[in-house]
Amino acid sequence: MSAEQQRARQQVRWEAAERQRALDEQQRVVEQAEVAVRDMEGVLEVSRRQVVQQERELERRMAEAAAEVNAMEGQRRQADERRHQAEEHVRQQQEALQQLEVRRQQAQQALTLLEREERQRRSNTPEAMLWLELAEDVATEAAVRAFFSRRQSSAGAAGRQLRIAEVIQVANPRSLR
Repeated sequence: MSAEQQRARQQVRWEAAERQRALDEQQRVVEQAEVAVRDMEGVLEVSRRQVVQQERELERRMAEAAAEVNAMEGQRRQADERRHQAEEHVRQQQEALQQLEVRRQQAQQALTLLEREERQRRSNTPEAMLWLELAEDVATEAAVRAFFSRRQSSAGAAGRQLRIAEVIQVANPRSLR
């Protein structure tokens, strides 16, 4: 072989080796890129899982918050209902109190009227009629003595004590008039 052919062969081998080195370098760069992509995919998968987990946690918290809001709203409605019932009860009690006050005033007026009528009746009633009214239940001698005994003790010890000398039953009360 000639020197020129050897140089050409060597040139071809050198160029082939150079291309092989370039291919090997490119292969190494591709493999590194693939490793980097796999690493990045792993990181992305971990990140995706974290995002999914965070979304689930957020949804759970939102559901809990919604449940708490619903519970609080229910409690507020119950409190409003109890307040409304209490206000209604107070209103009814006030009405009942007003009615009782009206009845008390009417009873007081009736009592005042009855007292006035009683005073008038006593001032207009002769003593015999008053005696008949006071001694209505005094029908026996023992009842008369008990009646006077009660009247004497209520009159006090300072005054003179009366004594019953004789008891006479009156058959006709009109004769006392």
